Amino acid sequence: MIPFLVAALVVLAVTPLAREAGRRMGLVDEPGMRSTHAKPTPRAGGLAILAGIAVAVWLSWSPSSAARADLIALLAGGILVFAVGL
Repeated sequence: MIPFLVAALVVLAVTPLAREAGRRMGLVDEPGMRSTHAKPTPRAGGLAILAGIAVAVWLSWSPSSAARADLIALLAGGILVFAVGL
């Protein structure tokens, strides 16, 4: 439960930074025919979620843990979802 709570706090803390980074890098959804947004909306929120996952995995990491492979798979999956979404 502790890794989940810490991950949630990390996501809450990093979301404004990811939003600003998205604006600066031009990763925004511009209003148009296919968009429901009235103003440009940053699309870099996945970065905050990836940061939360990475911190949760780091907190759960133990070199002798039997779940080590599961943690690596979780982190790899998070990176893959982030890359596809980006």
